[in-house]
Amino acid sequence: MSESFHDNDDFPEDDLLLDNDLSQPDDLNDLSIEELLESLGTTTVQKESLQQLEDRDQSSQTLRTRLAGPSSNKAGMESIDKDKVNQIIYEASKGSAFFENERKKDQALTERIDAMMAKYERIRHLNLRHEEQVVDNMIHDLDKERDLTQSICHVDMDAFYASVEELENPELKDVPMAVGDMAMLCTSNYKARTFGVRSAMPGFIGIKLCPQLKIIPLHFDKYRAASSKVRAIFMKYDPNFAPMSLDEAYLNLTNYMTEHNMTAPAVVQQIRDEIFQDTQLTASAGVAANKMLAKICSDMNKPNGQYDLANDRDAIRNFIQKMRIRKVPGIGRVTERVLASLGVETCGDVYERRAVLYRLLSPVSFKSILRAHLGLGSTTVQASTSQKSISVERTFSAISGQKALFAKVDELASLLEKDLEKKRYKGKTVGIKIKLTSFELRVRAKTLPYSVHKAADIAKVAKELIAKEMPMSLRLMGVRLSSLETTSDESVTKFFPRVDKSLTPEKRPAIDDDPEDETSKKQKEEEEKEEVDTMDAACPICNRHLHLDNTAFNQHVDECLSRMEVRSILHAESQVRHPVREKGGGKSLLDYYSRPSS
Repeated sequence: MSESFHDNDDFPEDDLLLDNDLSQPDDLNDLSIEELLESLGTTTVQKESLQQLEDRDQSSQTLRTRLAGPSSNKAGMESIDKDKVNQIIYEASKGSAFFENERKKDQALTERIDAMMAKYERIRHLNLRHEEQVVDNMIHDLDKERDLTQSICHVDMDAFYASVEELENPELKDVPMAVGDMAMLCTSNYKARTFGVRSAMPGFIGIKLCPQLKIIPLHFDKYRAASSKVRAIFMKYDPNFAPMSLDEAYLNLTNYMTEHNMTAPAVVQQIRDEIFQDTQLTASAGVAANKMLAKICSDMNKPNGQYDLANDRDAIRNFIQKMRIRKVPGIGRVTERVLASLGVETCGDVYERRAVLYRLLSPVSFKSILRAHLGLGSTTVQASTSQKSISVERTFSAISGQKALFAKVDELASLLEKDLEKKRYKGKTVGIKIKLTSFELRVRAKTLPYSVHKAADIAKVAKELIAKEMPMSLRLMGVRLSSLETTSDESVTKFFPRVDKSLTPEKRPAIDDDPEDETSKKQKEEEEKEEVDTMDAACPICNRHLHLDNTAFNQHVDECLSRMEVRSILHAESQVRHPVREKGGGKSLLDYYSRPSS
């Protein structure tokens, strides 16, 4: 579990891909145990066979739940018949590569849980009083960290992409509608959600659930424009707000509340009103003592509502105890199933099962879950100031030949180079992300001893990584660059102004003159890019204007520095014999450092 609230699970699913098949006959999937027995034409079954049938039925149920996806608990889906929806998804997916991949993942997770339960059987009858005492001490120490001084708000736009589309075409409000394509849906409006249609669902399955579903293609320009208006409102309340995506953000309202003598609920209502006035879009929000609680609260009264949790220890504990563990940000369907197997379905169950969890979970996972049980979370809200990586990825029809794969690498590397140039980054680690037609996901990377940012350099490394994975058939590829640093000039010339060739030496600006305007700077940078061999620059030591290549310029500066050092030594000796009168009006560093110290 992570307080940065990424959508990943604590127990990474990608690590659970095992080559085990359930070997489960498709025609038996939907039969109960009794029906299976009847179909076999027998009235008595050995104990081992009965257990196998029960296990098979259980495996089918967990696979159905898994196929429902990570967004099956979204707002607007509370009243649907989930068993019916899961069955439709199951039948629509059966026989596909996606189905087989999810079945392998489900089987691998089942085996992991079985191994954990075997450990549990070995400790369940032990006296775990010592473990309970250790956890109680941990709770005591963690509770001391509780910060109730901040008012953190999480704002989440309601069905954002769909709502933006409905603004442009109001008729869409009255029909089930989703945004995306037949391969994948990004969101759906609330009418579509009543049929079980949700984000992260293939469009063809959405059509199975709701034949009248209208699918609208993505229009990111419109979504970015709407998001910019919303963010401008956030800026007024917290200049350091942290956007998590185009449609959600965290704000720390503490200072604004103090300055305007307002309560947290009043400020949140004001923000939501302003968003609607400026965009005609609705937003839901939650305000609480930390980010974790605020995010949970923002989902309590969706759509177009807010939930305010008081900054009070008892209020927080009462709120969190009955909360289903899946509601905690960072706990996904995998972690949920693992914890359920250990008897933990709500945050309150964590305390009752604390000794067992302490023995069976990793220290990091256990501490995260314990913090969730206590309602603890981060109170730090700030926009990310540094980017760790930049990537580009695309989904496409299956390709497998080396020529086609390498052409896709060149395409992605070219797009990545443009992003790097725009943000002025370069990096040392080139990575690829590939998804096979079997839906198996692979990630590979290679770190270089130097930084790169050109498409050709990136593509060369990416092709090496791709070649090692061949033969394969892909439906998704991504190219990524990490270990980033800025691409600013690393030579000494970056500290000095460029000399304008159009000016005579007498008219050229001095080092301390005001900088040029942005337009002329950009024009000059474009001109300088064309000059590969030589450049004009002013030496900071002797103040001479030079037309040299980079190597010669650095050599000249080194020589000037050496002469300055010699001159300083001579000056020190002469000062002892004949004190030197202080000069005035020196214009170079050499003049400055040649002056006697006063």
